[in-house]
Amino acid sequence: SLYVLAVGISDYPDSLKLNYAAKDAQAFADTCERHSARLYKKVEVKLITDQNATRRNVLGGLTWLRKQMTQNDVGIVFFAGHGGKDADGSLFLFPVDVDPEDLLSTGVPGDQLKKTLAGIPGRFVLLLDACHSGGIDGDKRRAGGALTDDLVRDLGTDEVGVIVMCSSTGREFSLESPAVEHGFFTLALVEGLAGKAQKSAEGAVYLHHL
Repeated sequence: SLYVLAVGISDYPDSLKLNYAAKDAQAFADTCERHSARLYKKVEVKLITDQNATRRNVLGGLTWLRKQMTQNDVGIVFFAGHGGKDADGSLFLFPVDVDPEDLLSTGVPGDQLKKTLAGIPGRFVLLLDACHSGGIDGDKRRAGGALTDDLVRDLGTDEVGVIVMCSSTGREFSLESPAVEHGFFTLALVEGLAGKAQKSAEGAVYLHHL
């Protein structure tokens, strides 16, 4: 079976607001439901967006995966929203009710995400568009700095074995744009899974194609 947890948050308070993160999560969830049915016995999607994407509900989504998954299943966690590091350099994903000044008690810790995914049977793909806001020619910037580098390295080890795809790493930025009304990362994923990516002889889109 395929289990998809898709989280997208546009409706952050004040200056944290994004334009298309919630729409990105919806589009990714719809794409999985539409194009994966032929490959799996069952496809289940849990979509959490905007005001529903509280810290409690995001962590509850991870608990849902833990309860559902077996060693024969595939899990996908998709996150579009903000992320940041605290004073100690620890990574946190920002739920809608985050307090950026108190990430320890209001953010979703990257360490907890790592431990949870490492402890769940089956195979996992993490699709991460954790970002900070900032205008550039009408676009919104997502990600930046070395925000995702540590998470990618740690999850990709042999002991954990999670496949991670990020919109950007290192000093890169990723963008969401009014021209396409999506983040470019999600747009590429959705278009690729819908058939624009190179396909295998049997018509499947594998990760290296995507």
